[in-house]
Amino acid sequence: MSEPLAPLTPEERRREWVRYYSPKRIYEQLLQVHMLDRLRVNTVLEIGPYYGLVTAMLDNAGYDVITMDHVPLRFERPARPHIEMDLTRIDLAKLKGFDCIMCCATLEHIPYDGARAVMRAFRESGAPFVLVSVPYQGHELFFQVYFNRLMLSAQFSWKKWRFLKKFQVDPDPTGHKWEVGYKGMPLRRYEAMLKETGFSILRRAFSYPSFAVFHLLKNEAAAVR
Repeated sequence: MSEPLAPLTPEERRREWVRYYSPKRIYEQLLQVHMLDRLRVNTVLEIGPYYGLVTAMLDNAGYDVITMDHVPLRFERPARPHIEMDLTRIDLAKLKGFDCIMCCATLEHIPYDGARAVMRAFRESGAPFVLVSVPYQGHELFFQVYFNRLMLSAQFSWKKWRFLKKFQVDPDPTGHKWEVGYKGMPLRRYEAMLKETGFSILRRAFSYPSFAVFHLLKNEAAAVR
């Protein structure tokens, strides 16, 4: 188990919440809930909840959500059960009994071979559905403009030629180890890994302007309840 995190003052916590859940990232958080629409899902294991925005949305939408991370829970509201476990040292018994395992913005923090092992564990858990997301750096263009008589706001992002560049691993032990779209990691290779570990792809979606690729997966080894 990890050592307890140093407590934050209310002001520090609010500042970090606003920094992390920025307007550009909010759609990525909301998409996690929308991807579950029309599925026969009630119980959800949410891996990597951070400050609990997605947890709160799942809870408010009526899902029975339990969180999991390698560190103690960072929030008290909503009051949901929490499993402290490192993805690189999985206790398979703790993954069992869920309709869906949600692992978003997390797999890229462990080496790719480790991510493959995690996906195998998800398959062996028996969860009928798994939702995963990782950063997507493929060729893409984003442009948005808003104006009225009092203001003008525009956003522009053009990601190109990343497939010619090798991903630079973050030296921080908790940083990103790989991202889809860089040289040697095209989307087709990542999706092949998802299928090779025992899943079929039901839905694919992209978030923007935060640029992540989401996959809703069906566990071929599980009977959908």
